[in-house]
Amino acid sequence: MFETGTTYNPDAINGTQYVVTDSNIIELKTNFTVQNITNADGENVQNVSVRNVEYDTVNTTEYNELMEELQLLRAEVEAREQRMRNQSGVGWLPNIGLGGFGGGLLTGGVAGIVVAIIAVIAILALLYPVLGPALIS
Repeated sequence: MFETGTTYNPDAINGTQYVVTDSNIIELKTNFTVQNITNADGENVQNVSVRNVEYDTVNTTEYNELMEELQLLRAEVEAREQRMRNQSGVGWLPNIGLGGFGGGLLTGGVAGIVVAIIAVIAILALLYPVLGPALIS
């Protein structure tokens, strides 16, 4: 935590300390005194806490392979849905002549929802090592 009016030694603080202005980034290498602190709304505050952020890396090759696999899976589901629409009297309802309302449409729709849920779970599982710690804190 940094407080207004306090002098700090950057060697005694974990990590490198910087001051960021509209036009510069300045590394603090000598003792410095915090003269004022403002919040995001421009209001003066007495102190501020520093948030510790740890950045992880993600394997984009693995992510791209997953996306390709999901595209192939979706193409298979769409092909299956089309075959079911082209068949009469299959699926959960008989084809009653309502433009393919019955039959494969309902079954294909459920399959599409299942694929979408699996895709979301897979993407979240892949990105959790990067986003999870940030979302929890």
